[in-house]
Amino acid sequence: MDKILVAVDFSESALHAARYGLFFSAKTGAKLELVHVDPEDSRLSESGSSPLNGPPPLESVRDLMEFYAQADGLPIPEISETNLTGAPASQLLQYVRETAPDLVVVGRRGRGGIEKWLLGSVSERIILQSPVPVLVIPEQAPHQPRLEHLLYASDFEAQVRQNILRLRALFQPLTYDTHCVHVIEPASDGYFSDPASDIEAELREMVEGAGPLPRMHYKVLRGQALAVGLKTFAHEHDIHLLVLCPRRRSLIARWFQPRSTSHILQRADIPILTLPLQS
Repeated sequence: MDKILVAVDFSESALHAARYGLFFSAKTGAKLELVHVDPEDSRLSESGSSPLNGPPPLESVRDLMEFYAQADGLPIPEISETNLTGAPASQLLQYVRETAPDLVVVGRRGRGGIEKWLLGSVSERIILQSPVPVLVIPEQAPHQPRLEHLLYASDFEAQVRQNILRLRALFQPLTYDTHCVHVIEPASDGYFSDPASDIEAELREMVEGAGPLPRMHYKVLRGQALAVGLKTFAHEHDIHLLVLCPRRRSLIARWFQPRSTSHILQRADIPILTLPLQS
């Protein structure tokens, strides 16, 4: 990983997300870029003049990141700042396409633009249109970032092995256990007569049929709603990161429609990585 972009709106949740960006930057050696999008209508007061009190400078966030790095015993990465103006979602997407970071990090309940991103149609636009993975940090996520156990939610997509290899390349040199989990929701359970162990074996074959992968675990959950099953499994197995592929459509179970992804995002208390499909 060469560069991580963190969207900053100066809220507590955005600074919380920035700490995760710092963690992955320090652990992977990636550069860290702090990006603030100033909505055009916030630059003028009611009288049409510039406001006296604008947002704090991004340099203050960089100073905070350096403080966190020292407090957490992390090396201080190369940090840069970028200010943009316009509609937050559009400007961020355009900037991501132009600069091609390896990862975008956002907080879930920031004020202003970021709040809109993650609570409505704009959030789905960011996740669905970003050409790079998006790491969403909810307010409830632990303050001390870790990555020892990763939960990959699979719906038997053909790219499952490719996606897991992409994740390992993205977070290299970090090592962690990967739990590949398939949830059979109540409405679909009647279509699966095979025991869970057979379905798990099929999932393992899809991932490791072309060669074994270390530190892999497989689980099929039956008769649970998707969001509930994933959250329960995450709590029981001390999961530090949940990975979703929200662009995926499946005849087996239409898990990752925007509505399902938003449902999971709004209720999650651990970081979620949305992984776009590669063409």
